[in-house]
Amino acid sequence: MSITGPAVDKLIADKPYYAKATIPGGLYPNNPEGATTYGVLATVVASAKTPPDIVYQVVKAVFDNFDEFKKLHPALGHLQPANMVKDGLSAPLHEGALKYYREKGWVK
Repeated sequence: MSITGPAVDKLIADKPYYAKATIPGGLYPNNPEGATTYGVLATVVASAKTPPDIVYQVVKAVFDNFDEFKKLHPALGHLQPANMVKDGLSAPLHEGALKYYREKGWVK
């Protein structure tokens, strides 16, 4: 069932880590029709104490193998790297992640 309306619009406007989402029809058994809803944008979180080179290597491994990463779950299929580095951030970017994003030109 779709979940939409003014309350959802306000939640998304007030809390940037929420976003509208579409669950495609047929993704789950016995649900042939798509549904419009909202959800939390996924964020990978690391402690500020984690060495930058470790975070850099994890971020690099995900994005250098992004097509394979997106195949891990249907919900990941629509992800776009350039959007992932700016949309829905609920914590500051780690120094190691920033290094990789700068190398790719996704942030300054």
